[in-house]
Amino acid sequence: MKCALCGRESDNIICDSCLTSLMTGGNLYFTVKPVKVCVSCGRVLYNNKWKKPSKRMFEALLKSSLSLKSLSLNSLSDLLNFLKENIKVVSFSFNDSSFLVDFEIKNAVSSVEVPVEKTICPTCSISKSQFYAGVLQVRNIPKKDVKFVDSLVKSSVESSKSFITKREKVKGGVDYYITTMKALRRSADSLKSKFGAEVSFNETLFTRDSLRSKDIYKVNVLVRLSKFRVGDVIKKGENIVLIKSTAGTGINLKTGKHVKVKSYEGWSKVDVYSALVLNTSPILIMDPLTFQSSDANNPLKLNLDKNRRVKVAFHNGEWFIVGMENEL
Repeated sequence: MKCALCGRESDNIICDSCLTSLMTGGNLYFTVKPVKVCVSCGRVLYNNKWKKPSKRMFEALLKSSLSLKSLSLNSLSDLLNFLKENIKVVSFSFNDSSFLVDFEIKNAVSSVEVPVEKTICPTCSISKSQFYAGVLQVRNIPKKDVKFVDSLVKSSVESSKSFITKREKVKGGVDYYITTMKALRRSADSLKSKFGAEVSFNETLFTRDSLRSKDIYKVNVLVRLSKFRVGDVIKKGENIVLIKSTAGTGINLKTGKHVKVKSYEGWSKVDVYSALVLNTSPILIMDPLTFQSSDANNPLKLNLDKNRRVKVAFHNGEWFIVGMENEL
């Protein structure tokens, strides 16, 4: 094959020497229209979608805008197609007014500036505004769990491609102003799954669209975290229960049967102590309050070893073994 420019033998339609000259001599140029860039998130509007800038994106932009000038060749279209097919973006960087894109064609390297038009994408426009679809009202948050609740809500909202436009500390908890109902529901479900919670929805009239004669509502999602956690021992009257799940299922330590606590109203937490197993048959422990030998119930049917430490709870004159301690 002969080079389309110099006529010498070449593996391609243009030889390496002519390709380098073409890229540095001003005959190769790009008519790239300014691309819209969100000044908030840095995404670029490409094919009517806001996307993170990428090498593939700029390769497509360069290919679609590549032109040749001052060349009179019968094979001009073939040469142009060859150049487009072999464009490879090496890197790109953003400055205040443009993207600087470095590219190569068959190891010949050059660069081009892609002008930008600064704007704010619709998503960021919503996030920067005070718009919200509803409020996630989280209550009964233990101090040690505040950061974790924040992280869990933020993760749920971001996975729904939504935003928290406002976070407000209120008496008894935190209110999150969220931009979509999908994110509200997902956040509530995540909190319920992790902590156990009562969830209720309440619509309130926000305003009225006079043009469409339609009422606009905001939704409040109230999430009351359970005051008890998995592993807690709770009591009410004669009943004493070890909580095994966030759904309120557990084991009645008096009977050893599985139960479900439908409401925690009237229940209180029982202190759990560490005790030493003195004997396994019958089961004797060292009373952690009196340091005397005492009988103990084993409702969980744990395999006990002498001189092993266990977790115990006291209720109505009886000790109950509720778990194993790690240390001997």
